[in-house]
Amino acid sequence: MGFLTARRGIVLLALSGTLILGPLSPAVNAAPESPPDPIPVSDAAAALADIRADRKEAEARAAEAEVRAGDAAARLGVAQDAVAAAAAVDRDTEAKAAVATSDARKATAAETKARDNAREAEAALSRMARNAYINAMADSDLELFASFAADGPEALNALARRDMAYDNLGDASLVDAQRTVKVATDAGVLAQQKQTVSDAATADYQRAHDTLVAARREVSAAERERAAANSDIRAATADAAKTDVRYDKAQEVYKVSLEKSLAESGSSAPISQGPAADVVWKMFKAEGFSEESIAGILGNLQQESGVDPTAVQAGGPGRGLAQWSMGGRWDNGSSSLISFASSQGLDPWSARTQVQFMLYEMQNVLSFDVESFKDMTDILAATVYFHDVFEGSADSADFVRAVRGNYALQWYARLS
Repeated sequence: MGFLTARRGIVLLALSGTLILGPLSPAVNAAPESPPDPIPVSDAAAALADIRADRKEAEARAAEAEVRAGDAAARLGVAQDAVAAAAAVDRDTEAKAAVATSDARKATAAETKARDNAREAEAALSRMARNAYINAMADSDLELFASFAADGPEALNALARRDMAYDNLGDASLVDAQRTVKVATDAGVLAQQKQTVSDAATADYQRAHDTLVAARREVSAAERERAAANSDIRAATADAAKTDVRYDKAQEVYKVSLEKSLAESGSSAPISQGPAADVVWKMFKAEGFSEESIAGILGNLQQESGVDPTAVQAGGPGRGLAQWSMGGRWDNGSSSLISFASSQGLDPWSARTQVQFMLYEMQNVLSFDVESFKDMTDILAATVYFHDVFEGSADSADFVRAVRGNYALQWYARLS
């Protein structure tokens, strides 16, 4: 029995959507291995059970890693979308911040120029007033004073006219200076406003950029998690592949041990019937039942009907593969085989219909531990369990093990 897609040659391992091809078969020219030595059947069954448990553990690890890989992939997709959105905001806010910064610089430059002009105007006004006063006093006051002494009112009128001219000149210059100062003040207010806008735009850009950096970090973290999960998947799948090799070897030991046990027991005639055995085997295999548990089913069906879905009990109520009773599980009530087949438009005498009904009864009608039974690796234990819970015949425990169990061992040797 194998667990992978192919038992020999090339094995296909599905790793998160990636197919990895690898040869498992031995070299073409390698010498054939000699048959293994037989061991007690119970020991061989225990070895198979241990290996099956190892593989289930590896499968569970791979499944858990698959979930993590899926979660990481979803997380990565969200993070990548966030990066795209944040990058767009980052570009927009950066452009706005650049424009606002440029405007603030221009306004500051205009303010500087206006203040320089104001200072020059104020300095010019001061020089003009000082020069007017100094020049007037130094050059003409003594002369005017002398003229005033000689001419009286006429000299005084001339001095008054000259002072008035200076006053008018000073008033006009003062107005120009004040206008220049106001321009500088207005430029300062505008520069402050532009700087406030620039600071706000820069803060918006910094927040947007921080968001972009965080989104990129989330992308990196999701990529690392996905890579780690995929690595775990590969490791778990490799472990599962190793258990397949171990299982094949252990199964060879089991078969050799079983053949020896059958040859030594001779407690039952070899099976010679079973027209539907292949259908039963394949359908239960497709449902995940172990080969040992299916052999236990076939051992019971061999005793019941010769594994013939059309079998009718001579003088009795038994019908079909499991010899369901007329007036009971065969045709009585909504849970009967006839009702089951009719509700689905199936032929009640078909082997496939009867296997489907067996599964239905196991899962919905009987107190049958399907999951535990699926994993059984002890053929005789599987035979006894199926008899006691599903068949419930009057056969003694010794008869079940000796006869039905021997049939099961033979079916296993033939079909596995």
